[in-house]
Amino acid sequence: MNLIDIGGKKRPFRFGWNAIDIFCQGKGITIEQYGTQGIAATPGDVRSMVYAGLVGGCLSNKQEVDFTPYDVGDWLDEIGAEGIENIMKLISAGYSKKKVLPSPKNMVKK
Repeated sequence: MNLIDIGGKKRPFRFGWNAIDIFCQGKGITIEQYGTQGIAATPGDVRSMVYAGLVGGCLSNKQEVDFTPYDVGDWLDEIGAEGIENIMKLISAGYSKKKVLPSPKNMVKK
């Protein structure tokens, strides 16, 4: 669990399976599609990933989610490119810990 200074306070940030699920549900995509998301990520995708990590951090810490994706977009404006880059490093670190995302083929037991 990380704390990031965003939105006027230190907030828990956790980009793990729960955040990936929040992101995928919000985008209406599968885990397989998520695996290719970084290749063609839009600004909205970046905002959604940061939002998912912040929600994941709040829920893991039993804290109220007191912000919207639009709040997160405003906060990203405030922290600028360097702040966004630092958060994306946290997301990448969380992603790399997962090693390989399962594909539907790998999940079927034979």
